[in-house]
Amino acid sequence: GMGAYSPSRLINNELEDNLSTNIEELIKENKEYLNQLESEYRSKLKEEHAKISELKKAVDEILKIKDLELKIVDQKISEINKNLKNLSSDDYLKKFKKDLKKQLQEFKESTIESFEDKLNIKLDTTNNEKN
Repeated sequence: GMGAYSPSRLINNELEDNLSTNIEELIKENKEYLNQLESEYRSKLKEEHAKISELKKAVDEILKIKDLELKIVDQKISEINKNLKNLSSDDYLKKFKKDLKKQLQEFKESTIESFEDKLNIKLDTTNNEKN
């Protein structure tokens, strides 16, 4: 008979079709949105990582330069000590040597301190102490 084609049955089918189409659309939109968020997040992470790497490189460069400067200061101190040892050992020279050593030590420490203050780090100078 005609029961299969009743108007209410047609309306129900249409509603179901519309509903499932709407749900599929929503799912697709959400997926696209989540994918977009994920790729934005990934690129942000990459940017941050790049910035941090640049900063690390800069600090490493500064530390390298500072290390070289400290080595040069140490070299000068030992050169002067050697030269002073070669001179005669009268009291005037002994006092001169002591004062000079003290002045160089103070200069070296103040250089390290000002550098530490600027970078807000502590340098390990124990490996530079060779008396």
